[in-house]
Amino acid sequence: PNWQMLASYGFVSTNPECQETTLKDSLDASDALYDRKAQLLTAAGLNPEGQLFDIRATAEPSELLWGFQRICAMSSEQELESAEQALDGKVSDDNERQAMARLQSVIDERQKFINEAKQNAIQAGERGQETLVRRSVVGVVSDLFDSEAAAVDSLEDRLKRRLEAI
Repeated sequence: PNWQMLASYGFVSTNPECQETTLKDSLDASDALYDRKAQLLTAAGLNPEGQLFDIRATAEPSELLWGFQRICAMSSEQELESAEQALDGKVSDDNERQAMARLQSVIDERQKFINEAKQNAIQAGERGQETLVRRSVVGVVSDLFDSEAAAVDSLEDRLKRRLEAI
C-alpha cells in the first residue's frame, strides 16, 4: 500500500498496516538438483527463477514462502520425496534450519538494498541533484524505505521465532 499511496497521493503512511515490501527469491541455478526442484516448485505454482513474495509488517507471510525455502534447502533426491509435505509444513528439524538460514540470507540482501537505496536518495538530495531526487521528496522516499524495512524486520522476527521453536 505505501508504494501505491506514494504514487497516487504523494505521501507515505507510518501505519503498520501499510508497511510492506516484496521479496524476490530464486532457486540456485548451480544446484545439482535444480531441474527436479524447479519442476516441484512450478507444479506448486511457484516460479523457480524469480518468485515474488509480498511481505506485510502486520501479517504472516504466505505459507508458500516457507515451502519455497524448504524445497530449495533440500539436498538429496530422498529429501525431495517429501517436497509436497514441505509446502504444508516442517519436514525435519534439519531442513527447517537450512530453509530458515536460506531465508535469512534473502532478508539480509533485501535489507542491504533498502539501506543503500535510502542512503543514495538522501545523498542525492544533500548534493542538490534536483534532476535525480528533489529535496522535497527525499523525506518521503526515506519514509517509504523505512516502511519496507519495517516489513522486512517483521519477517525476520517471525523467522527467529520459528527457529527458536525448532
